[in-house]
Amino acid sequence: MQSLSIFHAGSDGLRPATSDLGSASAELLRMKALHEAELKSIMTSMEENAVRRREQGNMAMEKGEFRHAVKEYSHALDHARDMVDFLEVEKSPAMNGYQLRALARGMPLPQRGPKALQPFRAIAFASRALAYLRLDAYAEAAEDAKAACELEPRYLKAWIRRACALAAMNRREEAQDVLKEALEKACNTDLLREQVCKLLVNLHNLVNVVVKPPEKDLPVIYKDSERPKKKKTWREVIAVPVAGPNGDATVSVPR
Repeated sequence: MQSLSIFHAGSDGLRPATSDLGSASAELLRMKALHEAELKSIMTSMEENAVRRREQGNMAMEKGEFRHAVKEYSHALDHARDMVDFLEVEKSPAMNGYQLRALARGMPLPQRGPKALQPFRAIAFASRALAYLRLDAYAEAAEDAKAACELEPRYLKAWIRRACALAAMNRREEAQDVLKEALEKACNTDLLREQVCKLLVNLHNLVNVVVKPPEKDLPVIYKDSERPKKKKTWREVIAVPVAGPNGDATVSVPR
């Protein structure tokens, strides 16, 4: 996202513009409000599209339409990627006093900026991994589940689906390593640890399985590295005077 910074240029130098500093400052503040409302509308639209696509993927899974589910989850991830690109343009605002005190006490703070989208993206990746498992596309499932684990290490379902995909390819040692890592990162209760330990025992006793080839006509999914890069633009504060009765106002413009 891009933000505007508006200052009033008076005899005592630059200071943040307010509506009581003259008509020029008031007009620029109105323009800033319209700009921020437009950015919020764009972000809301992308978020709604991402959520809608994920929900359609969930419905396709319930109907057993796994190819369609892969496509819908992929669209959801594309919208989420666009949101990440949109948010990365703007630097995170400085933390306030409450947040700094909470951080000093070791309290977790809500994620801001692109990191706030990590839970959504992790669920979408893990969901698409399950759809790939249903299509016997184990390599794709393992890759998606790995991405989900990296985004949200505490998301146990992603670890289990990754281990299942590896085991289905007779890569049992790797699957065991995945579950052992899940014990450290995603099991915060005795019940979860017990469940993963049972999976480890079952995996240890598993004999070689017949690796099924993936079903034909899998949806073509492009990786982020294959997507065209979007040019990121930044706004810097450059004083552009706008005359007013009580002094000048300045507005930041692209550089």
